[in-house]
Amino acid sequence: MTAVLVAAPAHPLRWLVAALDFDMVVDNDFQRRVQFGTFSEGADLAVIAATGTLDTEAAAIDWDDPTVVLRDSENGTITVADAMADLAKWERRGWAWIAADRNEFASLYLRAKHPELVREYSYP
Repeated sequence: MTAVLVAAPAHPLRWLVAALDFDMVVDNDFQRRVQFGTFSEGADLAVIAATGTLDTEAAAIDWDDPTVVLRDSENGTITVADAMADLAKWERRGWAWIAADRNEFASLYLRAKHPELVREYSYP
């Protein structure tokens, strides 16, 4: 497994990181394009997305249905709508950390719908 760190041109202090499979690593043309920075940010995101599902547990949830029950216990029921409401409390710039932490249901949503966030590092 190989990782590539690429500066996002639209956001100079933001980095995109992708873990690549062996086929991409041995592709000489791909290596040259990475070396000389010829990928656009959109192309970088496409490469990241092509590495596959980030989190199979998160991907198995139907995030488009707000009534899907994520947890049902004696303390109450948590649905997709609840997770989305929780995520709405956070600023967008904190999403990368929420996705990486996996401490909340909102983290699972971000890992399913925005896998690039886990590979995105922002510095103040």
